[in-house]
Amino acid sequence: MGQRYPTHHFTTTPEYGRPEARLSSTQAEDTSLKTSMVKPSVQARRVSLDVLNTTYAHDLPFLVATTLAPPASSDSEVEGVAAVEKVIGYAYAFPWRASYRAYRHTVEISIYVDPAYQSVGAGSALMDALIAALRATRVRDPTNPNASTGDEGETEDPLELPDGTGRVREVLSIMSLDTEGRDGGYGLANFYSKWGFEQIGHMKRVGYKFGRWIDVLMLQVSL
Repeated sequence: MGQRYPTHHFTTTPEYGRPEARLSSTQAEDTSLKTSMVKPSVQARRVSLDVLNTTYAHDLPFLVATTLAPPASSDSEVEGVAAVEKVIGYAYAFPWRASYRAYRHTVEISIYVDPAYQSVGAGSALMDALIAALRATRVRDPTNPNASTGDEGETEDPLELPDGTGRVREVLSIMSLDTEGRDGGYGLANFYSKWGFEQIGHMKRVGYKFGRWIDVLMLQVSL
């Protein structure tokens, strides 16, 4: 039998509620998300519950890629619904400088895929879904959650919609440059470029891991 490729199943916070409740029946422990379904390589990239809660509070997407298994029995309560077999990756957006009103139209994204599934389209499926979700996302002024409209149904801020919200306009990705990685460390940046991301910054020797000083790249795309 040939190789079995994963199905990319996505969950989002607005539709399903808090992401940690959707991923597994296993309760989150302390400040980390941990589920019995997640492979060890994904567990090593635990997502802080602070990040999850911030993402949820700002109505931003948190997506999960899984493989799917057939229902346990033919008399499943929901016909045709497959069961999650294992989580193989995730992608999410969170507000950039969340406490500042001026930056509410900008988000930063993060994506992770289990190395075993990095060549079967899981990352591309996650990114496609994340960008699509961000295009449909509306952000609200964090300093005025009950923003009202003007006399003629218009807000004072030209970036705002009549209901007091605005759309996501700019997306950032900030990543470590591992010079020993693929394409001299630019493999991930090249991946992002498929969605229009461009390098706008290169910070040198700002981090230390793997026993050496590392650079950080900043990428940006306009929606």
